[in-house]
Amino acid sequence: MGKSSDHRFGDRLRHGVGALCAVLFPAFAALAQPVPFDSEDFGKIVLPDRQSSELGFQLEQAIGDYKNEPINIYGPDSLFRQMGRAVGRLDFQKRDGSVARCTAFIVSEKYIVTNHHCVPGMDGDPTGADSGMDQIQLVLGFVEPGRSTGAERFPVSTKIVETDRALDYTILTVFGDPSAKYGKLELSDKLPPSRDPLWIIGHPLGKSQHISREGCATEDPVISEEQKLVHSCDTLGGNSGSPVISASTRQVVALHHAGNSVQGVNFAIPFTRIFEKSPILSALLPRETEEEKPAEDVVALAPKVTQPTGGDICDVLYQKAEDLFLTSSTADRACFAYETFAARCQDHNFASLADRFIARECRGSTDVAVVDTTKITPRSARTNQDNADNRVADTGGDPESSPLVSACDAAVLEADHPDVVKGIARAADLQLESVNPSVAVPACADAAERFPDHARSLTNLGVALSLDFEYDRANTQLERALDLGDDYAALVIGRHYDQGLGYDRNDTEALRYYRIAAEVGIAEAQSLLGHAIMDGAGVPQNRQEGMRWVLKAAENGWVAAQNTSAYSYYIGDGVEQDYRESARWYRASAEQGNAYGENGLALMYRDGLGVRQDHFEAFRWFEKAAQQGYSDGQLNLGYSYEVGNGVTVNYQEAVFWYRKAAEQGNSIAQNNMGILYRVGRGVEANGKEALRWLQMAADQGNSGAMVDIAYINFIGQDVPVDYNASADWYQRAADLGNPIGQNGIGFMYRDGLGVRQDYAEAVRWFRLSADQGYSEGQLNLGYSYDVGQGVAENKHEAARLYRLSADQGHAISQANLAYFYSAGLGVQKNEEEATRLYRLSAAQGNAVAQVQLGYRAEWGLHGVRLDVAEAVRLYQASASQGDASAEYQLALMYEFAKGVGYDPNRAAQLFYSSLQKGITTATERGANSWDATTARRLQTLLRNDGYYNGAIDGIMGPNARSAMMRLAGR
Repeated sequence: MGKSSDHRFGDRLRHGVGALCAVLFPAFAALAQPVPFDSEDFGKIVLPDRQSSELGFQLEQAIGDYKNEPINIYGPDSLFRQMGRAVGRLDFQKRDGSVARCTAFIVSEKYIVTNHHCVPGMDGDPTGADSGMDQIQLVLGFVEPGRSTGAERFPVSTKIVETDRALDYTILTVFGDPSAKYGKLELSDKLPPSRDPLWIIGHPLGKSQHISREGCATEDPVISEEQKLVHSCDTLGGNSGSPVISASTRQVVALHHAGNSVQGVNFAIPFTRIFEKSPILSALLPRETEEEKPAEDVVALAPKVTQPTGGDICDVLYQKAEDLFLTSSTADRACFAYETFAARCQDHNFASLADRFIARECRGSTDVAVVDTTKITPRSARTNQDNADNRVADTGGDPESSPLVSACDAAVLEADHPDVVKGIARAADLQLESVNPSVAVPACADAAERFPDHARSLTNLGVALSLDFEYDRANTQLERALDLGDDYAALVIGRHYDQGLGYDRNDTEALRYYRIAAEVGIAEAQSLLGHAIMDGAGVPQNRQEGMRWVLKAAENGWVAAQNTSAYSYYIGDGVEQDYRESARWYRASAEQGNAYGENGLALMYRDGLGVRQDHFEAFRWFEKAAQQGYSDGQLNLGYSYEVGNGVTVNYQEAVFWYRKAAEQGNSIAQNNMGILYRVGRGVEANGKEALRWLQMAADQGNSGAMVDIAYINFIGQDVPVDYNASADWYQRAADLGNPIGQNGIGFMYRDGLGVRQDYAEAVRWFRLSADQGYSEGQLNLGYSYDVGQGVAENKHEAARLYRLSADQGHAISQANLAYFYSAGLGVQKNEEEATRLYRLSAAQGNAVAQVQLGYRAEWGLHGVRLDVAEAVRLYQASASQGDASAEYQLALMYEFAKGVGYDPNRAAQLFYSSLQKGITTATERGANSWDATTARRLQTLLRNDGYYNGAIDGIMGPNARSAMMRLAGR
């Protein structure tokens, strides 16, 4: 009975869960952005998944369930594919060596359009005169996920033709006239109506072309107060520069621009506005002839864009005042709100109602300063002298009692401003859900004009101007506010230096201003300062000092700092590793409703790190994170349902949550969806659907999905066996450092499957896999040393590698190492240790270990109690797996009625099967050592198949032995 030769690499299709990772949350964000990649990725069409969000800016967002789909699901002649031909991925290589991706589309023989924030982005000349780029290229025809087939590159000039920051568009020159082959998109000077269906075609995350179509439409109203087109189409980072196409007219009506996570919508810039600024694009509009002009009584698709009126802020303030009146237990807050409205909005239709409310409810009933609204002239009618007079009349010289300051605070103020913390800024209750520059800029300009030395109003004006892309004006106000003592302005200036907004990007200056704000206790500044020091941005890197500041911010309640603190304690980065502290900070974040913190705390409960292990509590927190749309939370909730952690196993629920995470682009969830479709768990088994999900994950560089695809091709499940494809996918995974992929490609080289057989190359890949601690790689490298295949035979090294693998519970390695101990190969002979290892392996169902342990039980050898019935059980378990040695041993038991009833027919069949599989032990028996009836049955089987032509006499002489050798292939 020889050692195992079954060195399989096995099915390793695992369900991974989201790892803990540090996430920095921006303070405020609205603008979409290009997707950054490693510099080595420039020039590649198919990209690995290494992109990340840059601090301070927000990727375009999905609205509800993500419904952005690969465009190749439609046929090449479909309308969507044809429209998408003129849309390409725009790749940039910046002067600093970094690489980013956006989307662009062809509008003429020489021009393409993208977003201003893509070129120059945040690192170039803010005026747009300098793109800040070394190379730009346009990739067209990239429609097959993970494959560059049919894609072409066209060089693009790094010189900007035309750009505008406020309208967020840039025109570039493309060489080679790609429009001749790919066509161009037609622009529209009309707005679509509300709820009009749209298409957005682009390259999210730098991937192959995708289209947003399902649930993609304009909102009602179509145009926001900022004069942006509002829509519900799903987009992700990399969609920046995508055309927004009217499904009705098949024309581009807007240029995608930004997302708003508060309002749950996305924004685009209407081309009706861009045409007003762009002579190049307006010249591309088709000119109407007299015959083509529409009749005067034809109603346009939508009204022309109008500028916001002074009433916009007044509507907001009045509504807020009404809300406070209805919800407050006292009139104080409502009085203050109505007075703010009255001071700002005396020409509003509801001004008289507000005056009567103030007169009836507020005079004498609150310590809020009473404003004589009859003395306030509408803003549009005031002269400079009026302003000076009203400034005194309004407030008595105290800006903190001024309704104008309150209106500015209400439009801009952030909750962590020191004046809010100290209770000085009384308008904090009027804070809007999101800053609207068209409201905030005039409100704060009024306050700053009335009180030019009021520092907070200057800071608020600076914030409002920066959100309106007026960075130079913003920085002037912020610098003055800082000079007047508002330390919060230092935080905003630091962010502007950090991001190159109105200043040349400068880490040292950013750090200096962050420190000013941090030292007075502003939590966000402490967090940003800490991260800068940890990363060595503008200062020598010091992880411990950086974490000191991050922990200050965490203690002050800053969620991003709490998350960083949790992760740093988890891995011991800048602090001593401490799971209890990690769990404490995850809890602090989670209890503020942060999804990342909720998921992190759940992981700590699941794994029992820093807290008592509690799968039910883990499930509860995973569910909270998942319900917020956090993809890792959805992934981990799905995994909980799949394996029954804290909840009853429910494969349908697992599929539901995996799908939600997968549709957000979570590659692990996509991989798990592929596995569930392959095995038919929670869904009907569907090989094609399995491969579709796995391909999505692989397209993002998920090496686990690549391994899964390789295995499916290797075994031919729902697809033809394809060793070439299998080897290709194992190679891709191996090149990314995946130990399973390394072991897989090593196996392919060893056996010459899909690649030229090369034992030395096999050993190289097995070693890389083994060095990462992968037990299958250790087994196969050990086997190479065992038999001297691709490397000099070395039993000691083979034994060492088998032991490493066996210690991880690998059944085949346990059986092989047991054989080494039994035979004294590479180790000192030790039958008891061999028995121990055989027991471990047999308990896992290993057929070789079962037959070896059965033999010891049959004869009571090497520490195993004599137990013939147990021997029969083990032989049967092994033989049921087709093990030839077990079949031979079991045949003997039936032949001589040992532990089983006498059965010569069964014995003969088992002997015959073992001989077919190459076990020749039966040929070594003496002619007369056989049970005669069993021998005759075996002779009959041999003669029936043409191996034997002698007498059926029950004597297994030379002729019978020769027949058995021929059957065994010897």
